[in-house]
Amino acid sequence: MPVAPKIISDLIADLPLSLMHGDGGALVTNLTDDSRQVTPGCLFIVRSTTATSGDANPASPASRRTFIEDAIARGAVAILAQRSLIEQTCADRPATSSPLTWIAADNVDQVDQALCGQLAERFYDHPSRQLKVIGITGTNGKTTTAFLIQHLLNQASCKCGLIGTVINDDGVTRHVAELTTPGAIEFSRLLATMVSNGCEAVAAEISSHALHQGRTAAMSVDVAVFTNLTGDHLDYHQTMDNYADAKAILFRSLSPQGFAVVNHDDPYADTMVEGCKASVLRCSVKENVDAELVRCRAQIVALAADHSRVVLDGPWGSVDLRLSLVGKHNIYNALQAVAAANCVRAMARNLREAMANCPAPPGRLEPVRVESVKGHPAVLVDYAHTHDALENVLSTLKPLTRGKLIVIFGCGGDRDKTKRPKMAKVACACAHRVIITSDNPRTEDPQKIIDDIVSGSGSGSSSVGQAEVIVEIDRAKAIALTIAQAGADDVVLIAGKGHEDYQIIGKVKHHFDDREHAAAALLEWREQPMAQAS
Repeated sequence: MPVAPKIISDLIADLPLSLMHGDGGALVTNLTDDSRQVTPGCLFIVRSTTATSGDANPASPASRRTFIEDAIARGAVAILAQRSLIEQTCADRPATSSPLTWIAADNVDQVDQALCGQLAERFYDHPSRQLKVIGITGTNGKTTTAFLIQHLLNQASCKCGLIGTVINDDGVTRHVAELTTPGAIEFSRLLATMVSNGCEAVAAEISSHALHQGRTAAMSVDVAVFTNLTGDHLDYHQTMDNYADAKAILFRSLSPQGFAVVNHDDPYADTMVEGCKASVLRCSVKENVDAELVRCRAQIVALAADHSRVVLDGPWGSVDLRLSLVGKHNIYNALQAVAAANCVRAMARNLREAMANCPAPPGRLEPVRVESVKGHPAVLVDYAHTHDALENVLSTLKPLTRGKLIVIFGCGGDRDKTKRPKMAKVACACAHRVIITSDNPRTEDPQKIIDDIVSGSGSGSSSVGQAEVIVEIDRAKAIALTIAQAGADDVVLIAGKGHEDYQIIGKVKHHFDDREHAAAALLEWREQPMAQAS
């Protein structure tokens, strides 16, 4: 994406920075805080943290000087860093070195994500002001809500980009995401590309880490969505109050012209909107709520293992919808997505059709359907790869299951081993049949991983709790055999990998998509007497 070069003195005007050495009139053709991404003509920003975008770990002075030398070797024309670091670096550089422009911050803490964001917004001509930016935050539901918002706006002829956990969509191409919320510079670069590609809006997942670190501090946000708050990331935030306060930053950033869409049924809803200057749209799925206070409501008509029926009431009117989404939690996601999208573009006219053809977000209770096979068991793929996530998904599916609830899962190698027996206990407490298989074994022995999982029984036997437990180390075989033996009323959950289309064995990624294997198994499915009788 072409960007007009910027004059250094214009970029740093009115910021807590000063020109220490060199030419303030020099032109900058790019900027980055990662020395590996420096191109000729670049301004390299040496943050107090490491060079990895979004990282919050302190970087030593020695490593920062290494980053500077790397950036200079790659063609940087300007360096922005802490004053003392510039003094040390320049003192050690030979007098014959090529001239550079050095920009100083007196305090190392000033060279942070917030400052990077201010510079990036200027460099890319304030792209967040040229788009309707919808930021979604919360513990759960961000990915689904963001996907739904993008779909709804695209259906309403409002081209919408997407930034999130699974993919980044710039309006032309889709790329696998590395972080839920990218670093400040990459964020502005993505927004600028969306503007160039004709987008009018963007739905962006905003993590608590990103908010706390200031990755979005320079952005102009038009609509903020709060999904819910449960115990998570406390290794970073320490307390729930700190966690909630980080989320609330998004809502305090809204202008009076903005909109705050909040889950009224969550205990932290009031915390989010305290001090918020924007118009507040409260959303609820409960039956008895104050209609004057809560303007957006959902009435659940029916929940099934492969769809939901719901009536959504709000500024868009009252609409009876059939959703290809499963579970009460997805009713919340759908309601808030409609409310947020309606703040950007009126949803009343095409809402029923738009939601009817809305696909499930990749790997989030995503149904696998084969139209040519009638009456096959419900098969869903989900990213749940921790014991609490698996418990939430199985608890959602269990009351919707007329036959047996069957779960296939494994655990990743070279990762937290303590969760392995916990996942077995959860699976066997919630499901009727449990198939333990490989996930991404990486460099660990797959059988050893499975042994760790099975140890959740406390005895190492072939059954844990009341569930029937089957071990099949080959994931493809596990999926094929499980579906072949499932009855028409059964529900099969394939958990752990979700949207991932690979399996890591050793240090090599092999193509492997749970959805593809499940679809192939469904094509071969015939209701077996064994499954019927089980």
